[in-house]
Amino acid sequence: MNIDKQFSLITRRGFVAGLGALMFMTKAFARVGWSASPELLKAFQAMPHVQDGHAANVVYVLTTPWCPQSPELYEASRSVIESGRVTFAWIPFSGGQPEGSNAVEKIMADPRSSPISEMFQPIKMGATKGETPLADRQDHLVATTLASLIIRDTGMGIKTPTLVYSIGSQIRIIPGAIDRGDIETVADFAT
Repeated sequence: MNIDKQFSLITRRGFVAGLGALMFMTKAFARVGWSASPELLKAFQAMPHVQDGHAANVVYVLTTPWCPQSPELYEASRSVIESGRVTFAWIPFSGGQPEGSNAVEKIMADPRSSPISEMFQPIKMGATKGETPLADRQDHLVATTLASLIIRDTGMGIKTPTLVYSIGSQIRIIPGAIDRGDIETVADFAT
């Protein structure tokens, strides 16, 4: 075997082995999220939100009312919230949809008595947006505060739901949908 083929073979084997290890590590890493900046967590903490639970450990959830994964996250979060292990702080924004603006306005106008489950609304053809100053403010805050920090920390735009929480002094972000089973893992790690 000449040296070029041997070198090429070793490189391929190393690549395949490394790729396998990376896939394993990525799956384990995704279970607790990606590293994020303390500045991102502070921005999420400062956002108007709807508190769901009474635990000291908080997971911040950026969501749109029309996101198809958010109601699933809401349902899957019931056991960890009701057990007192973690609190979810839901940060709704319209995502540019009339249904979103109307739903965000309703829940932000009275967050204590509006059930979060009622916030989730599918997109409907022909929906019209009412007067929504609270939703408009929330959209502005997401656009001017959170969006650039999410892009900086993840390299991608806003995905919903996006979860942000801390593990001790480390900040984690999970952009986009999360597996039902991973919610237990997040609840176990969140501080």
